[in-house]
Amino acid sequence: LEAAELDGMLGGVEGLPYLLSALAALTAMRSEAWRELSVVAGPLFAQITQPMLEPQYDRGEGLHLNRAEVLRWVDVFQASLRDLRRVLDTGSEQELDQIFEELEQKRTEWLDSRPVRAWTDESGVPSSGMKYQRPNPMLPHWGVKP
Repeated sequence: LEAAELDGMLGGVEGLPYLLSALAALTAMRSEAWRELSVVAGPLFAQITQPMLEPQYDRGEGLHLNRAEVLRWVDVFQASLRDLRRVLDTGSEQELDQIFEELEQKRTEWLDSRPVRAWTDESGVPSSGMKYQRPNPMLPHWGVKP
């Protein structure tokens, strides 16, 4: 890959989720109701706000350095958000179901197409003919250290 192409890709799969994490947190925490919201905020809110704390993002420095690509992805996200808002506003359960069916299908295809390994270094794991189960981040307490 060329550097510019990689920057574009990372803008979509790293920069955009980092921004969404920050915006989800700020949207709730800036609310006048945050005191009450904080009491009911649970694991899903903790998970979506976790990327903000990852040291590799250096408090947004990477966003600034890759801003052209991140802005392009923000524009794409805004269009998707407008479409979702329209669907919610019209109350079309069928369209909403279609969106989530597409999401589930595309996510499954993505996970199934990746090499069967965790997103961490597994060089120390002996190879075998067995297929390892992919961790499921949708399970409760996934990624929480005991």
